[in-house]
Amino acid sequence: MNHFFESIINLFFPPKCPFCGKVLDAVGVCSKCEKDLPWLPEEEVAFTEKDLTCAAPLWYEGAVREALLRLKFRGGSALAEPFGELL
Repeated sequence: MNHFFESIINLFFPPKCPFCGKVLDAVGVCSKCEKDLPWLPEEEVAFTEKDLTCAAPLWYEGAVREALLRLKFRGGSALAEPFGELL
């Protein structure tokens, strides 16, 4: 996307932390939430069973669960990009 148009969009719809809603300078997770989120230990992040590989960087609980429910069922499509960055 053109930098000019992205700047205009960010002026009206600034990127926010998907977990606490804090306004950010760029798409992502705020430093407080990044520190406090229920991260999985690295050895548990991915597993492979036959041809299926599953990955989840966070436990599905608390703020993570609420943010995913907003994304999936309450029109929170702006959360897709930050979640994509996490994966």
